[in-house]
Amino acid sequence: MVGRHSPEQRESAAAVAGPCLVLAPHLLYPIRVGSDILIVRKWGAFSRFVPYVDIVGEREVVRYVDGEPVSSASFENDSRSKRHAALRTILRRSQYLRERFVTAAFAREAQRHLADSSYSTVVASFIYTVPLLEGDPFVGRRRYLVETHNDDFEWYRTLGDASSNPLAKLTARLSERWTAGIVRSSQASDLLLLHVTKTDEAGYRKVAPDHQSLITPIGVTIPEGPPLAQPPNASIRLLFVGSLGVMMNADALAFFGREFHPILNQRLGEELSVDVVGNSPSEAVKRTCAEHGWTLHADASDELLTKLLRRASFTILPFAYATGAKLKLLESIAHGVPFLATSHVMAQLESTPPLCHLGDSDTGWLAHIEAIREKGQSGEERAALVEIAKRHSWEATARTIFEHLTTG
Repeated sequence: MVGRHSPEQRESAAAVAGPCLVLAPHLLYPIRVGSDILIVRKWGAFSRFVPYVDIVGEREVVRYVDGEPVSSASFENDSRSKRHAALRTILRRSQYLRERFVTAAFAREAQRHLADSSYSTVVASFIYTVPLLEGDPFVGRRRYLVETHNDDFEWYRTLGDASSNPLAKLTARLSERWTAGIVRSSQASDLLLLHVTKTDEAGYRKVAPDHQSLITPIGVTIPEGPPLAQPPNASIRLLFVGSLGVMMNADALAFFGREFHPILNQRLGEELSVDVVGNSPSEAVKRTCAEHGWTLHADASDELLTKLLRRASFTILPFAYATGAKLKLLESIAHGVPFLATSHVMAQLESTPPLCHLGDSDTGWLAHIEAIREKGQSGEERAALVEIAKRHSWEATARTIFEHLTTG
């Protein structure tokens, strides 16, 4: 584990606004997964405050300067399969995502960059990446940050509870235990844990009450151009966006198909369409879409995703359980598209925005859709959603981190 800095070392590290290194073994381009979007947007924005930021992803190292990518270099690496990772987790009493993404090839690339003395800040994306920081030759001269992304403990508990597979339950339980060990040891080291919400932070406080932390809310990128109005009595286009190889998203789609879609389909009929967009769809997702007649857009381009967002009546966040989904919510209103979400979706918004609906009743979803459909959605109403999203920028979040490092 990274050692505790002396007060003099801490002051020196904070005073040097040098380049930043981000280790994100899960990150693949083009970015579609919430954790990948967070890393690229937040730390790309952070490059506005330091000379440059290098992000080491699963197969590519990208340098950002003044908020923009300026160069990239690939390296040979592939994440392990889900089955292989689960087996390694059980045999090694480890953590599932660590065994899936932290390969020998990624570790070598990470160590090669850690050997570069120019970095003054090093970021580990997810707790499972923290062990790569051990043995850093420049400990004492750098600040170490950890992107937690969500409450890992709640995430593994919900995954374990949601599965009927004994091996999956064991994998989740071992992963939660391994994560707790790393977080507890972080209390005795100079690791600053970045949490998205106070609720996430509270989850970590239960395990490690004295850990260093900073709340850095989810940001959002505002697209160019005004949102499109929806005329009265227009067809209803529902859109789900997410990583389709992730069990939580597959379960959300199955839950929507089981609990919400029947009454919507019965009432709206041919006036209803559902688009599902995301990378690497699992067989379960493919079956769910085929069963309900939804259109699956696998590995869609950025251009297609933008087109689908602009014409959508609502995005849907039908989670039966969730520890994330904050980014999905903000990205929806940033495009001027209202959302339909269950109460499990946690957000940093003070209240439910206009045109949007938060609830767990299928009749509640239907009533909201029909009420909004009858009067339509004006360009001004949709623009008001964009204005709400503008309060949550990635640059503001990056500035919070930079000011903490340079003054804390």
